Amino acid sequence: MKSVKLHPFLVVVVVVSVFVFVYSGTIINIFHAGKLNVNGNINSNGNSHSNSNTGVTFSHVDELLSHVEEEFKGNCGRILRGELFSYSQAWQDWVLYHNYFRDRKWGDGFYLDIGTNNAIVISNTFFFDKCLGWRGICAEPQKRYHELIKKTRTCELVKSCVMGRTTNVEVRSSSSSQSFKKTNRTTGTQCVGFKELQQKYNFDKVDVVSIDIEGAEPHVLGCYPFDDVDTQLFLVETNKQETR
Repeated sequence: MKSVKLHPFLVVVVVVSVFVFVYSGTIINIFHAGKLNVNGNINSNGNSHSNSNTGVTFSHVDELLSHVEEEFKGNCGRILRGELFSYSQAWQDWVLYHNYFRDRKWGDGFYLDIGTNNAIVISNTFFFDKCLGWRGICAEPQKRYHELIKKTRTCELVKSCVMGRTTNVEVRSSSSSQSFKKTNRTTGTQCVGFKELQQKYNFDKVDVVSIDIEGAEPHVLGCYPFDDVDTQLFLVETNKQETR
């Protein structure tokens, strides 16, 4: 039996406005969105403390910002310096960077964004793309988001849904999102499988996997190619009680 390559194993579960961090099977922090208490930088009142508490090296920040496009330098700099800003819905990018990726050089990272949605607004991976220069894959089946993703992001755009295995699904649409339900029917929308995704784009190491596909997350994680992909961190969003 092959060993599972998780170095280290980290699962971040987003439950409505509450985050539970699990690192090597141990819960290490629980907090409510907007009331972070990470490395002493932001207290429960949302006030900014001294940047010295984050351990930020400003020469490193300046080096990273030298690669960032002018229109994004201001907000990227705020996150990199540990100031009060985030591109994500509830500070996911800020927390992950300052706890796990703060010493990374420009371009030293790779992400998978399954369910990218808007390329910038409440994005879990925009920061890693535009502020850190990471390569990545953005999987988003909704056509209305494709133009902005291609215009503003450097990631490879996969214009379909992603499941654990290639499968047909029923698509349920609303004004703001789509949800997917597996079906045995031969008709419907075909989602690409993770194995096919890996083979096409030839990656064997991922730093961040962000999954936000409206309740279908277990179907992806259940068939994730752990034996073939060295994965450091998962970021999974769910508002379903039975999935937590």
